[in-house]
Amino acid sequence: MTASPRSFPSHLSSAVIARRILRLAAEIYAGLVVYGSLLPFDFHARPFTEATRAFAQGGIFDHSRTDLATNVAVFLPMSLLWASAIPNGRSGRGAWWRVILVMGRCVGLSAAIEFIQLWLPNRSSSLGDLAANAIGVLLGFLLWLIVDPWMRQGLEGLIEDHIGEPRQGPWRGTMALAMLSIYGVMLAALAGWFTHRMVGWSEALARLRALHLLPLYYHQQASIFVAVPSAIVVACTYFPVGLLRRVVGRSGKPLSVVNDVGMTALWAAGIAALVEASKLFLDGKRADTGNILIAVLAAASGYLLAPRLLRRYARRPSA
Repeated sequence: MTASPRSFPSHLSSAVIARRILRLAAEIYAGLVVYGSLLPFDFHARPFTEATRAFAQGGIFDHSRTDLATNVAVFLPMSLLWASAIPNGRSGRGAWWRVILVMGRCVGLSAAIEFIQLWLPNRSSSLGDLAANAIGVLLGFLLWLIVDPWMRQGLEGLIEDHIGEPRQGPWRGTMALAMLSIYGVMLAALAGWFTHRMVGWSEALARLRALHLLPLYYHQQASIFVAVPSAIVVACTYFPVGLLRRVVGRSGKPLSVVNDVGMTALWAAGIAALVEASKLFLDGKRADTGNILIAVLAAASGYLLAPRLLRRYARRPSA
C-alpha cells in the first residue's frame, strides 16, 4: 500500500507512516510519564548517601494494591507502543534484539524517574516502584505479541482512509454549521455557563493568581479514582473537535494527515483555553490547564479516527 504522492512522499508506504506515528505516540507518552512523575517539580537538597539509603530501605512489597496497580498500568502502554514501532514487527531482521533494547529503555527510564524522585519530598521512591514498573513493561511486551498485527493493520487502514481522495456533498456547509452550533452549546453547558453565578473581574483575577498553571497538577493531587474519570470526561468532551475538523476541513484535495492533526490540536487548545478561562468567572468552578493538554490529545485522536466514524457520510455520492 503506497501513500498518495500529493499527501506524502511517494517512497513512504502506509506501514512506514504507521510506524512513525507509533514512535511519536511512544515518545509523547514517555514524556507525559516523566512529566507526571516529577510534578510539581518541588526539588529539595538532600545528601546523596541519605537518598540512596532511603531508596534501598523501601521494601518491594510495602506498597498498597492501588499504588502497585498504578505503577504497573503506567508502564504497560509505554513498552507496547515502543515495541509496536519496531520496523516490520516481530518478523523484521533483528526484531527481538530491538525488543530487548525497548524493554531495557523502559526499565532504564523507570530507574531514572525513581532516582530523581529521591529529591522530591512529595514523592515516594523505592525498589517496589521499580519492580512494579518492570512488571508493567513485561506485560506490555506480552500484550504486543498478541495485538501487534491488529494494531498495525488498523492504523494502516486509518492512514489509507486519510490519504484517499475525500468526498464532499452539498450538505457539508450546513451540516458543519449545525454541528458547530450544537457542540458550542454543549461545551457552554458543561462548563457551567447556564448554571453557575458569574463573578466580577477582581475575584476572577484573584482566582487566576491562586491557580496552579502546571498542566495536570490538579489531576496529580487527586486520587486516581477521581483523576482518571475526570480525564476521561474531558477527553470525551473534546474528542468531537477532531470529527468537526474533518468535516469542516474537507475539500476536493487529499488530506495531509500531519498538517491536519496539528491544526486539529490547535483548534482544541484554543477552544479548551477559552473554556478554562471562562471558569475564572464562574462561581464554584475551577480552571485547570491540564484539561487543555487532554483536549489536544483527545481531539487529535478524534481526527485520526474520524474517517471510520464518518464513513457512512463519506461514502455518499455527491449530488
